[in-house]
Amino acid sequence: MSAPPTLQAVESAAACAWTDFLSNRVHLAAVRASPFVDGLRRLLAAESVATDTAELLVTLADLAYIAGACDGDNPRTLELAVAAYDRYIRLAPGPARANPMRMRAEALLRLRRPTDAFAAFTALHARRLAQGIAEDDEVAPFRLIHDAEALEAAAAAGAEAAPRLR
Repeated sequence: MSAPPTLQAVESAAACAWTDFLSNRVHLAAVRASPFVDGLRRLLAAESVATDTAELLVTLADLAYIAGACDGDNPRTLELAVAAYDRYIRLAPGPARANPMRMRAEALLRLRRPTDAFAAFTALHARRLAQGIAEDDEVAPFRLIHDAEALEAAAAAGAEAAPRLR
């Protein structure tokens, strides 16, 4: 059995994989993320994960999420990411849980488990409200562009505008 990857190597791969994934360079993101999936399997197979290994665990979970998403929403890989997010959420201190909670919910959406996903988003929202975190966070530009393109495609396909709510 090979030694687990170092946190520095995993963080570097994750940063590059996220950049590629969010830039729609899916093949390159998969090439960067996929080699780390077996490392996550080995880490999850351990009886327990030490608190000092928690950052490695969540970063490997992110890489598994990317690998699964790039592989046509591969359920085995995405379930592995969900299991890792679950374990990390149990280990991590309060504020550190927000991003993994969101990624867990997004993985559940990709797994076509909307009930579980929306329950996870609800838990995240409740947590943010309890912490007094405002909901006026910035929106990533790629999300706005994606939404605008989706609306333009719907209009081009003949979709009618929804009535305005007051």
